[in-house]
Amino acid sequence: MKGVNELDLRIMSKLAENQMARYERIAKDLGVVKGTVAYRINRLIKKGIIRGFSYIPDYDTLGLKVSFLGLFVPPDKRLLNEIREVPNVILACGTAGTHSMVVAIVTRDEEEQNRVIGQIRALEPRLKVDSVSTIFHCPLFMNPSRSELFEMLLK
Repeated sequence: MKGVNELDLRIMSKLAENQMARYERIAKDLGVVKGTVAYRINRLIKKGIIRGFSYIPDYDTLGLKVSFLGLFVPPDKRLLNEIREVPNVILACGTAGTHSMVVAIVTRDEEEQNRVIGQIRALEPRLKVDSVSTIFHCPLFMNPSRSELFEMLLK
């Protein structure tokens, strides 16, 4: 893998298990010193391999609904960035395949969902919302850091 080695992947695996893990704990688990862990994490951040640390809310437990929108629109990076600025949007990606963009939104109910979809449509007259799929009962939804992924990459 470009820009990382086995120790980097093991550190990222530990962070994926617990983003709040202390460097001392990671170092002890991996058999290295705390300074090595701190140096490696800082290097991975500077390289853009680790883009930050975040919490992962459980939208289902909060009583919120996550919906995926399949959009058709001519490719436009400006529009994609504008969609990302809509407060209810948690993910917006350009895609190849059935849709030109996929957007995930979080809403309280169908009324709010329709309002947000309208807000997104208003950004570009040529934009067509082709599909809306609401996700139910997905408590680990959108875990951006799966420790299993890093372990798999080590094999």
